[in-house]
Amino acid sequence: MAPVDRGTPRLLTSLLLLSLLLAHVSLAAPGDGARDRLERELATFRADQISAAELERRLGVLREDLWPALREVLPSRAAAGRVRGVLLRMLPRLDRQRGQALLLELAGEGRLGLSALEALGEVGNADAIAPLFPLLDDEGVQRRERARVALREIARRHEATEVLSASLRARVERAGREPPAPGGPAALALLVELNGYETCELLVECLRGQPLRVAALNALVRLPPPDLEVRAQRGWRDLVGALEQLLSASEELSSLQQRQVLAAFASFGTHGQLPFLIAYGEGELDPPCHSAWVHALERITGYEHASLERWRAYWRKVEPIWERYEDLLAAVRGGTEADALAALDQVALIRSAQSMEAIASRLEDSLSEALLLRVVDALVQLAMPDVLERLDQVRRNPGATEKVLQQVAWAEGFFQDRDEEGGDAVGRRRKPGRKRKGTLVLGGSLGADDPSSLPWRMETSRPRESAPAPTPPPAEGWLRRPQGREWFLVLVGAALLGLVALALVPTRQGRQRGVLQRPEELEDTRQGRLQRYLQQKIVEGSSQVSLQGEEDDEVLLAGFEAGLSLLRGDGLSLDDDDKIEPRTLDQIRAAKANEGLYEGDAPTAPLTIPSDPRVDLSALISEPEDAPLALEDDLGALPPEADAFQVEQWRRMLARLRRLGPSVSWVSARL
Repeated sequence: MAPVDRGTPRLLTSLLLLSLLLAHVSLAAPGDGARDRLERELATFRADQISAAELERRLGVLREDLWPALREVLPSRAAAGRVRGVLLRMLPRLDRQRGQALLLELAGEGRLGLSALEALGEVGNADAIAPLFPLLDDEGVQRRERARVALREIARRHEATEVLSASLRARVERAGREPPAPGGPAALALLVELNGYETCELLVECLRGQPLRVAALNALVRLPPPDLEVRAQRGWRDLVGALEQLLSASEELSSLQQRQVLAAFASFGTHGQLPFLIAYGEGELDPPCHSAWVHALERITGYEHASLERWRAYWRKVEPIWERYEDLLAAVRGGTEADALAALDQVALIRSAQSMEAIASRLEDSLSEALLLRVVDALVQLAMPDVLERLDQVRRNPGATEKVLQQVAWAEGFFQDRDEEGGDAVGRRRKPGRKRKGTLVLGGSLGADDPSSLPWRMETSRPRESAPAPTPPPAEGWLRRPQGREWFLVLVGAALLGLVALALVPTRQGRQRGVLQRPEELEDTRQGRLQRYLQQKIVEGSSQVSLQGEEDDEVLLAGFEAGLSLLRGDGLSLDDDDKIEPRTLDQIRAAKANEGLYEGDAPTAPLTIPSDPRVDLSALISEPEDAPLALEDDLGALPPEADAFQVEQWRRMLARLRRLGPSVSWVSARL
């Protein structure tokens, strides 16, 4: 029987498994490898190692495998931050059709959709208008407004305004007939942005109807002031008439809608609206409406009045001028010099663009000095935004003399708050403490990329803020530096070592045998010096008792009395050298003869012997006068730990005191 080759089946099995593994790899998603490479390239770009152009070139190499990988990577954290914005704007450049299709697909996905809409507004073409138009009816406010901004930018960039306007107009008309829908106000706002005052007739219809009235007021506030050509159109006059009707029936409007009408008048109103504004001010106004009313009057007239009566007086003054305003403008434009001089004084009271236009038209001719000086005065009184341009026109007039040039220089200095870019002067100067009121814009919130279209904003006239000077970066703290931290640790370690060394050094206090001390530690003060002198005297007295047994009793008693007097603080005096002078022997004898010289018993602090328990000296020698002096009892007052030397010392002292007789009681009293 032939032997069986066992190695062949194993080899075949291994080959089969390897084939299955290769098949799995070949059947895997083609974008897996592309995704890994895409993530690596994005990480390199995030680290600022390559530029956006280089990233675009590298991604173009992936070709077919790029788009599935992009669809997976864009929502992930690998494309977070600024990388996502750069990548989204790069898609149409990599492939126009696929890139825009992917952006439109992402437009409906959460926060990623908002970024995609922003990218479409920057790089999308006209083919994206139709897919984006339904997003105006989206329930999300931010998505709806981002879609509006994207449609506006695409239409302006690719000259598709007419096509988009037709769709928007149809959407607005449908919203006026149907119940309010989210897309109606957004479509109206976009239509007014694209066509401006050409939509006056449509705005009049919206103001007279209820569903889109708020949207029409918002759109009016966003519009710039109209020029003279627009003001001459019939649609404009109808629009102003509709606003006047709304203001006359203010009880039908909410407080916010009333402020919107007043803001519209403040933007493009004329003196023709003053009667309606004054009549409106006669009613009961809440504080916000009153502020908006005053602001509208000030913007129209250029004057500031605090009360309704002053506004009425102003209107009575300018009403005759306003009635023949057109004739006065004609006199300024082309009348004789006398007519122009008379008309300029009255035209200067009507602060409007028509007055400035008439003066500019007259300055095209050569004028006399008197007329030029009157023109300068009228320009200063009008204080319109283009006053500096008109003053420069006066300076260049052939009839300008030295006096005229000086007046022009003075007028230019009057307008110091000058716009550096456009050369516009600010309006008439306001009183201190007065603030220009803001304008509320109703509607939904808009995207952050279009701050001019926020749901409400403050349209204020504030001075230009100069750019702040660059500030140096804050200095790094000392402890934040490596060397600072090392030195800090060294100092802390040295301090700890010093504390340990101080704790380990033994503090040994010298002791003297038989020296009496107080319990508390003696200080180097006057009291301390007295106590040390007392101890010295007691030691000397005890030594004399033990060594000079035959000494005069009175001398011994004098030394002892000196120590006792020091203990009580009696009879001590310090001279200029700060020396202690105890009482002399004669003083002591005089005191003995007259015991009444001293007042009663004085408590004394108990004295202690270092290294021994406390001993009360007064207890050893204080006895009644009629009691015999028992040496054994006195010795019994000593502590049992007293050594033989102390016992013998006190025995001899008491023996000496016993021979003194009556003096013992006196000594006891002194203690």
